[in-house]
Amino acid sequence: MTMLNPVISCIVYMAEMMIAWIFFSGISHKSRSTPLCLLLGIFLFETGAFVNLLLANNLLINLLTAILIHFLFATLCFRLRVVSALLYALLLTAVNTALEFITVLFVSALVGSELLAYNNDFSLFIIECPVSKLLYLFTCLMITKFAASHKDSVKLPLSLFANLIAAIACIMIFWYVCIKGNVSESGQFMLVIASLILFVSTILLFITWQHESENVLELSRIRAENNRLQVEKSYYQILEQQNQQLMAYAHDAKNHLSAIRSLSADPRIDSYLSQLSHELQEYSGKCHSGNKLLDVIIAKYQMQCETLGIEFEYDFKRCNLSGINDIDLVAIMGNLLDNAMEAASILQNGKIHLSSFEGNGYKILVLSNSCISKPEDFNGELVSSKEDHQHHGYGLKNVSRALNKYGGDFAWDYDELSHMFTITVMIGKSLA
Repeated sequence: MTMLNPVISCIVYMAEMMIAWIFFSGISHKSRSTPLCLLLGIFLFETGAFVNLLLANNLLINLLTAILIHFLFATLCFRLRVVSALLYALLLTAVNTALEFITVLFVSALVGSELLAYNNDFSLFIIECPVSKLLYLFTCLMITKFAASHKDSVKLPLSLFANLIAAIACIMIFWYVCIKGNVSESGQFMLVIASLILFVSTILLFITWQHESENVLELSRIRAENNRLQVEKSYYQILEQQNQQLMAYAHDAKNHLSAIRSLSADPRIDSYLSQLSHELQEYSGKCHSGNKLLDVIIAKYQMQCETLGIEFEYDFKRCNLSGINDIDLVAIMGNLLDNAMEAASILQNGKIHLSSFEGNGYKILVLSNSCISKPEDFNGELVSSKEDHQHHGYGLKNVSRALNKYGGDFAWDYDELSHMFTITVMIGKSLA
């Protein structure tokens, strides 16, 4: 719905872009930065405004253009699959068109005007267009509540809905005053401006609330992750103390067994003592990289891999990842090894190989693990394969957050023939 006026057409399409932004942000995650998404959205929807003006508001072309614009906006700016993006594009276009028609039909019947009279009567346009778009926004918010089951969400406060209803009521009152109040042209112009301001401010209110909600959710996740890492660090410190005590005991026990063997002439006792000495040697031969926290982390995952039947190999002789903050080391190693162990446990004879070395001023960590299929990715970013996306998929984000402190990054690859997933992590010096 647009009068054939370039300014008005651009404003209407901009409003539709903001509503589409609210909707897609409510059901999915952005695949690009916010400024870039907004620039793409403005370009796409204002292109639609140009087509509308060029073809003199052709209904069929407008419908096809709207579907294409919403589809491109969804696929280029949000993590939506092609089929889902097309479905939502059709849905939004249908809802928008239906609400425009219903609003025009209702207002025309109410005032006894022709159906398309708003093209020539600005007072009709200022009620029909803003009201239809606000109803469109309201409907999109309702759809979002049902479509956003896979995305973190915060309940919309009733005050926002009350504001939306109040905005619709105010615009209708402005329109009634214009029609029945014998208001001068300048007065009507002022009411038109007030309606547009109210309309735009209502949409901006929802966008601002949505942005703040996302920030609050992200902050909550970061705090929860930091708390978890603190608990993990304390757990590793306890394990380290226990390991030190056990290693001291193992060292003394080997000396005792050696003394007992020298006092015994029975070959059976000698064989038994040799077996015990070998087992103690294996225990004391666990990871000794020189980085106590790393040793404890490796010991924990080695034990878990043995329980799951996963072959676990590691090599930290060339680089023991020293110089990395304990919390960051726990975040990097814990998240990477959790993902590796989960993937390797699905296959029989699963394998994990972990090694590190230094090069070009970076500590480089290479982790390879068995993986039944190529991990799912979206625009080069790994996506969680778990159904509960609300509470999963943040492991590598936490790794990235830790690496950012060291000017580091990671890259991954998958070998289809060997079914091996490899992630290479580069860790520089602390930027703090």
